Amino acid sequence: MLLLSNSMINSWLDIQEGDGCGLLFEAIYVKREIKDERTTDAQEAGQFFEYKATGALAYGGKVPLAKYRANTSTLLPEFEIALRQAARFKDFLKTIKAKIVAVGREVIDEAKGSILHLDLEVDLPGSLHRRIWGPTANLSKPVIIDLKFTAGIDASYGEFAWAAEGLPKKKGLTRQAIHYQWTTEQDFAWYLADPSIRMLRRFYPVNISEETLENHGRFVGEVREEILEAIQDGFIPNPSEDRCEECPLFSTCPSRAEMPVPQVIEL
Repeated sequence: MLLLSNSMINSWLDIQEGDGCGLLFEAIYVKREIKDERTTDAQEAGQFFEYKATGALAYGGKVPLAKYRANTSTLLPEFEIALRQAARFKDFLKTIKAKIVAVGREVIDEAKGSILHLDLEVDLPGSLHRRIWGPTANLSKPVIIDLKFTAGIDASYGEFAWAAEGLPKKKGLTRQAIHYQWTTEQDFAWYLADPSIRMLRRFYPVNISEETLENHGRFVGEVREEILEAIQDGFIPNPSEDRCEECPLFSTCPSRAEMPVPQVIEL
């Protein structure tokens, strides 16, 4: 069975919305010819935060490295804050008496056709676990904690706005929690750390209804059928100069765009 990760689902949905390219999707997720290891400075700081907080390696098993001011031994501000926030996360785990069970575990469920990479799994005291997740708490399994190092920690607007009151409407963000719990049947929480000097942090346990989990199972099945159809019929390229110039397939792709794609304006 074709195994779907959360990132694979999101990438496929990007294609449906015109923001992704079928050929790159095929190379990464179907043929597995390449790994998309492109990162921004913010993502590298986030990987450094997670490594210092949990020991989790970056994608591909690499140790995230700190970045320093030019010709000095002084960390760049975002990496200095990442180091401090990692220490605060460790203090948080001690405060709630969480016991780390696993870091960076890969989960494959052939029956559901799902593959996951979990940041952190912890055992919580039963009373705390039950108090947070209520009567639906699965006390027989560890809690999944997913770490985010994000500037949108208290933002209400935008694609990566993590303010608690708006999250239920953020399908692109909340799909991760649903997919992870649907696959593992483990309770799930996000821990958010702010990369600014404000040093904000948030802990978001997620309660997911049975109806939502059932709907997600049907949704995953529909996405899988769409991808299998594309495998049979062929993936469609979606060239644009901006996207193609940064694509790891650029040098060999016959569909690459080397000039702006004409966009006709009708008046």
